[in-house]
Amino acid sequence: MKTRFVITGLAVLAAASLANAAIIDASCTDDGDGAVTMGAWDWTWDAGTETATMTVPETQHWGPAHIFPEFFADSEVDPYAWVIKEVENDTTFVWTDYHINITLNNTFTIVEAAGPAGWLTPVITQPTQVGSEWIGSVDYYYGGSGTEILIGGIGDFSAKMQFAGSASFCFEQIPTPEPASLGLLVMGGLALLRRR
Repeated sequence: MKTRFVITGLAVLAAASLANAAIIDASCTDDGDGAVTMGAWDWTWDAGTETATMTVPETQHWGPAHIFPEFFADSEVDPYAWVIKEVENDTTFVWTDYHINITLNNTFTIVEAAGPAGWLTPVITQPTQVGSEWIGSVDYYYGGSGTEILIGGIGDFSAKMQFAGSASFCFEQIPTPEPASLGLLVMGGLALLRRR
């Protein structure tokens, strides 16, 4: 009888600790190479959905650019994290594609993603192990409705991940020019080569 009470008590404590498990802190930095300038990022925790939401305003000057969202859990739970990137286009071309490679030193899942209004449903490639890291990707494509991300415009690119315990991600961000802009860039490069 006494053993049953002890086991029941331990089970209740374990369930209570799992119910209270949470992301307790977060941070976000860039790699300092100047490809992206981050604004004041913010994050929240929703205990009901076990989801952290991080909003990162950025200005991207060229690609690839790298930011490092990090989440600190109080136990080895499997929380979710939305990283919502509000990216201003400060490149020299209009964006019609945007690509994010997501790296973590542990297994994780990309649960869902969202792109700018009117763009196609993002294409998610689940992470696979490459050496000691897991790398997945989200590809966003302009689909003819909505608008491209013009120079000076802002696009919202987000991804929701699930992972075990604390996690420090690397987001590699690569904007792609519209085909007409790409052609002009190639022609400009060829002209420079001919002058040599």
